[in-house]
Amino acid sequence: MAFYQRILVASWGIFLLTMAISLSAVHFAPGSDESADKRIVARLVQQVARDLSAGLAEDPDNAVEALLTRQNLSLAPLLEIYVIDPAGDDVLARALPRRIAEVYTGKRQHSSPMLHVDSPDLRGYTIIGDDQFFPLAQVLVRPGGRTFMLAVGLAVSALISILLARFIVLPVRRIREAGRRVADGDLSVRVAHTVGNRSDDIASLARDFDRMTEQVEGLLQDQQRLMRDVSHELRSPLARLLALISIARQRAAADDAPASTEQLDRMERELDRVDELISSILAFAQLDHADALHRQPIDLVDLLENVVDDASLEAHAEGKEVQLLAGSEPLVMPLDGAIASAFENVVRNAVRHTAPDSRVEVSIARTDAGVTVTVDDQGPGVPPEAITQLFAPFFRVEEGRGTRSGSGGLGLAIAERCMRLHGGAIAAVNRPEGGLRVTMSLPRAAEAASAG
Repeated sequence: MAFYQRILVASWGIFLLTMAISLSAVHFAPGSDESADKRIVARLVQQVARDLSAGLAEDPDNAVEALLTRQNLSLAPLLEIYVIDPAGDDVLARALPRRIAEVYTGKRQHSSPMLHVDSPDLRGYTIIGDDQFFPLAQVLVRPGGRTFMLAVGLAVSALISILLARFIVLPVRRIREAGRRVADGDLSVRVAHTVGNRSDDIASLARDFDRMTEQVEGLLQDQQRLMRDVSHELRSPLARLLALISIARQRAAADDAPASTEQLDRMERELDRVDELISSILAFAQLDHADALHRQPIDLVDLLENVVDDASLEAHAEGKEVQLLAGSEPLVMPLDGAIASAFENVVRNAVRHTAPDSRVEVSIARTDAGVTVTVDDQGPGVPPEAITQLFAPFFRVEEGRGTRSGSGGLGLAIAERCMRLHGGAIAAVNRPEGGLRVTMSLPRAAEAASAG
């Protein structure tokens, strides 16, 4: 059961339980005997009738004044006793309620006959007691009144419960949705403004959420700024080292020193790796700060053919193959040029980990949602517990096996970020026959935009 439903059921149950306990208390509480109350009221009315009858017998001209001095006819809101003279007017000049007027004229029977006295001793006077002062009591005594009031009570309590549940759950839903956006990498989301002027625990939770997001965003920005600055600072000395190595290589060749040349070649390879890592860090930082894509029409089939051709050069040197499974029909989509690096990183990663003398297959498929590019290798795959972290920067499957993401640990992270910027997604799964399958999906919206 959802949280909203739990709150709704709990609040409505509390209302109904409160109503039931209240009605039970009224019904069973001492002194709540309705018949006893009716008898007391009837005795008061009968006493007024006896006093008036006695007064009329002794002094007809002053009987009413004498009665008013001895009896209090208005006990509102508990009881009103109407003494109606032969002309049809109340002796206290009160307006007769409609129900009392109808009882007086005989159009209806009094709900409590003991409260209606009309005897010859009263010489034309009529005494009617009215103990139904509250509108609610009047509704309850009508036919079907209790059912009507019960239905109204259920409807009102249900409406209040719905509003209460929405009041509690709606901000929680907004915070949950914001949490999902943060999990997807959107650290700009804030929710405190959605709770208005509330000062309860939910408002505190929203403010704490915003504070947490701001701190995480600040830490990530500091980290990315550090990576970018360090990378820029390393570029200059790295270029100088490469230049010095080139000079040293020329001198070693002139001196005919093969050992020195071999050491310089190794130093150059290591520096090339450092240069590649710095380039990847800068590319990742640039993608992470990109807020808009520079889309242009790109033929996806032609792009993947170039990527596969480049990867094949590396693969053939290790006895491996890369094959593209796609039709000859062009597939033009509005894409940013950075999309090429996403495909290149995934394909090169597959070439690096596929088994010797095996083949990497790259395929394109149109789906209802858009276009899907799949890269299958025949390598050892990835442990199931590591699949979800495969696209994290610098993630290592196992220390002994090195990174699985390539480009110094940033290849798949760059691909994931690039797909996300295009509104697409990337996922990896171990193939049943062995190897890893990486699927990159681009939404149909991009394809439609191209057609327009």
